Amino acid sequence: MTRTTRYILTIAMLAAGPEIGWAASIEQPQALLTVRVYNHVGVPAGVMRSATQIAREIYREIGIDTLWVSCMARDGQAAASLCATPPDVTNLRVQIGSEADATRFGAGPNSSGYAMPAKKGKFGSTTILFFNRISRQAIESGVAIETLLGHMLAHEIGHLLLGRDPAGGDSHSKSGIMKAPWGRSEMRLASTGALRFHKREKRRLISNATARNRSEPPGTAPEPSSGFAKPKN
Repeated sequence: MTRTTRYILTIAMLAAGPEIGWAASIEQPQALLTVRVYNHVGVPAGVMRSATQIAREIYREIGIDTLWVSCMARDGQAAASLCATPPDVTNLRVQIGSEADATRFGAGPNSSGYAMPAKKGKFGSTTILFFNRISRQAIESGVAIETLLGHMLAHEIGHLLLGRDPAGGDSHSKSGIMKAPWGRSEMRLASTGALRFHKREKRRLISNATARNRSEPPGTAPEPSSGFAKPKN
């Protein structure tokens, strides 16, 4: 799918209504990615719309535009033909899963998300979030569920886009949206809309996202995310 075609699709989906997709940036971005959301656990549509809007704004601020597509109809079937195709470098897949999924992927007891690792020299394209754990953290921290989910969406997609650090470390940071686990400070910043990527991360995000648009191989391969833990005291 070409860049122009994606913008036409964006306009068409906006006309179709909020159950199908959410708006992309009017400004010409440096990179454009489609994010297909498979809501397997029945998160309310209003919560998903608000959460994806938050994640979209976080990425739009740094020059990455995202078209969010809801891929689960009420009967559990794919909502559009786009949703039936395998994920690829510019079509990311986000699954909203359950505790059973956390067990299936071997996630730790405090992990709330898992970015599936890519093969060496390839881009990662799929991540899963464990909604029951995110919901519990929202209650314990006092952060609105849609706010916490939106920032966690941005974090998990960040793992796919950042890949491994050139210095050999993972894509977590000591502070900011890519920190893990989040403490009270990160929860407070998320609640006020101030939890964001660092400048160094922004450069890598843009570089890797534009490489995806050009279908260029990544410099480093993404690795699994260790997710989040409960807020620290």
